[in-house]
Amino acid sequence: MTATPPTIAHQTTPQTTSLLSYTSPATPLQTLEIWLPRPLSASSLETTVWIVYIHGGAWRDPELTSSQLEPTLRRLFPAFPSFEDAGSSRAVKHIAGFASLNYRLSPYKNHPTHPSDDRDESRNVTHPAHVGDIAKALEWLEREYNVTGNSGQTGGARGYEWVGVGHSCGATMLLQLVTSMGQANILSVCRPVALILLAGIYDLPVFLQNHSAPKVSTETQRVYTEIIEGAFGTDKRRWLSASPVAGDYSPETWSKGRMVVLAHSKEDELVEEEQVNRLVEVLERQGWGVGRQLLERELKGGHDFVWEDGEQVAALIEQVTLMLFE
Repeated sequence: MTATPPTIAHQTTPQTTSLLSYTSPATPLQTLEIWLPRPLSASSLETTVWIVYIHGGAWRDPELTSSQLEPTLRRLFPAFPSFEDAGSSRAVKHIAGFASLNYRLSPYKNHPTHPSDDRDESRNVTHPAHVGDIAKALEWLEREYNVTGNSGQTGGARGYEWVGVGHSCGATMLLQLVTSMGQANILSVCRPVALILLAGIYDLPVFLQNHSAPKVSTETQRVYTEIIEGAFGTDKRRWLSASPVAGDYSPETWSKGRMVVLAHSKEDELVEEEQVNRLVEVLERQGWGVGRQLLERELKGGHDFVWEDGEQVAALIEQVTLMLFE
């Protein structure tokens, strides 16, 4: 049983939460965590945003969860989880809260410690169920914490804007959310003002081609094929249609979008730099870089080091937040 969140009116102290369910009835993986650096009532709608984090894990790894954000929070708040030093970063004053989301997973029957079971509905889903869960979580955040609100889009009261941060397939899902890929009900979800995309997968067919023999061993090819087929099925036409490089990021589709940051490490051993290059080409063709900011940032370290260390992610959150307001 997950905890019931306090109403906004009762959020009077800085707080962290246990896992909260964003669906009814509650399910094991449709959950999230909330961190507030100050009472929500003390965060202005005009000068603060929420940070919404989507973890990676190849759409299937049960050991990567919403707790993936905690190393970043420790970098932003030296006394985390107490938030006693919340004023140590200039950017913190512009952050109303953090939400880190879990979502249902694709099968992983040969996981070394937590293999999936065919009877477990929460670990046997395919696209677009993962990104559909992200949309449900955002709808919950709107109801419970006034995140996103309608901001005038449908005549509703204004809410907090949000910045999406995604690692690996989490970055993929944020772009799928922005372009409503394969999920009609995502159209009702308010889009972020900015995205910070860390080591994302943006072209699924190319991703698989680059991890196929003879470029890699047959065992490595098997693993990557299993990942893509487990999350997107065996129809190769679906792989391209679900790829962020096939998306529409025009102002008509994403009117709120002001900034995209694409970050990648040359030391990344799991996702190749070509993924970034292909998305940059798409975004530039659609006018990004002129009026709407398109930034590339080079990271250091391996694929998981980026979130495990947290320092680089914290720095990017600080940079983007300050650029939005100062």
